[in-house]
This record gives sequence, C-alpha cells and structure tokens, in this order.
Amino acid sequence: MRKKNKIPKTMLLLMLILAMLGTSFVSVGAVTVPYRKIAWSQTPVKVGNSYVWQQSNGEIKVKKSKNSSIKSVRGKYQGIEGITNGSTIYYISYYWADGGDGILPLVLGKYSIATGKHIEYKRMEAYAGYGRICGYYNNKIYYFICDLSGRCKFYSFDTKTKKNFFDQ
Repeated sequence: MRKKNKIPKTMLLLMLILAMLGTSFVSVGAVTVPYRKIAWSQTPVKVGNSYVWQQSNGEIKVKKSKNSSIKSVRGKYQGIEGITNGSTIYYISYYWADGGDGILPLVLGKYSIATGKHIEYKRMEAYAGYGRICGYYNNKIYYFICDLSGRCKFYSFDTKTKKNFFDQ
C-alpha cells in the first residue's frame, strides 16, 4: 500500500517543479523590449507599453496607452530624432538650418515617458547639424556626427560615467 502513494507524490513534485520553471522562463522573456528607431508615420506605432511616432522633424509624438492623450517631445533645438523601448527615448536634437559657417549645435539627451523629464547628456557641434542616433545598449548611446569635410565619425557615450568614446 505504501508504494502506491509514493509514486503519485513523486510525480506531483516533478510536475510542480516543471511548472515553476516554466513560469519563470515566461516572465523573464516578457520584460525585455529592444530599443527601436522611432518611425516616421501618420499613425502611432506600439513599442513596449507606449505608442510613438514622428510626423515632422520638430517633435516626437507619444501616447502611454491607445486611448490616452498625445504628448509632444521636443528637443532643445529645431529637430529631434530618437530611439525608444517604450519607456525611455534617447535622442539627438539638432538645427536643420545653416547658421552661416556650417557648424551647428547638437544635444544628446534622454526623455522619460513616465515622468516627462528630459536629461541633457552632452552638447556637441557638427557640420550642418548632421548627427544621428544609432542605438542604445549596455548603458551606451551610439551615434555619429559629421565634420565640415563631410566625414562622419561614430561615437558611443556612456550614460553612467558620462564619457564619450570615438570609434574609428
């Protein structure tokens, strides 16, 4: 009689362990959302838990949910371009009009969708304001800027140490 009860208890324990492992794998995969370039679109694009899109050079549109109000994210200067994971936007703000000498300022920054706050990381200069954000990974923003001769250089900026790195 004891043997009959031992087998079901072992099976029950094994099933419980497998169920717990399966649940933990599902929850880990649902948390990670990669950063994506904010698309030029007339309609909102869902990224993570937010809806983002860009209709003009001057602003990025954000909605926290499908039925919430639209917020406009503007940079320090005329234009803005960014990437997002649905909770944070990393961006470059730039001028698109030439100031005479061809050198225009850029700002590398961050916008929190939840709080609506901007953080300015770095101010730079580039020929005709030509700088673009490429990605974000492991606390580093990857971007490039171009000089007067039209040569572009690729950089990474560490958001923790506030240091800029040049990659030839």
